[in-house]
Amino acid sequence: MPNTPEPSGTVQPSNGGQLTLEEAKAAALQDAGLTAEQVTFRKEKQDFDDGRQVYEVEFTSESTEYEYEIAATGEILSKELKAVIGQGEDGIPQTQDFVGAAAAQDAALKHAGVSASRAWGVEVDLEHEDGIWVYEVSFHAGGFEYDYEIDALSGQVRAFESEVDD
Repeated sequence: MPNTPEPSGTVQPSNGGQLTLEEAKAAALQDAGLTAEQVTFRKEKQDFDDGRQVYEVEFTSESTEYEYEIAATGEILSKELKAVIGQGEDGIPQTQDFVGAAAAQDAALKHAGVSASRAWGVEVDLEHEDGIWVYEVSFHAGGFEYDYEIDALSGQVRAFESEVDD
């Protein structure tokens, strides 16, 4: 299952009406925290989805492929991230889907021996650290605070710690 982070919000069109394709690209880059010089655009397309105008914007950075769907009104409707694991003979990046935030959370809870119903204050963040993508998962349960680092590709626990909750 591909990683599908929460859409981050709405971009205001410069003319107050509809985004241009260039504004949609800029919005996707801003959301990804990248500049045009850091990426290679793979798809830039205006389309219609369920009767509304949208932009499909896809690009790759050194280690990640990004796919965005942005409404002409400026709302980021969806985004997916995939890890770039190599280059095909045709020069197109080969990708692998991330396990997803829900699977990372499940892996951390299972490792800690905590049921989802007993955990509270659960947070899952996707981070790029030391050249790899990881989910940072933190939660509280049974008087302890837990912090996990889950490999975004394999779903395996990379690191963890727990301490008495203050």
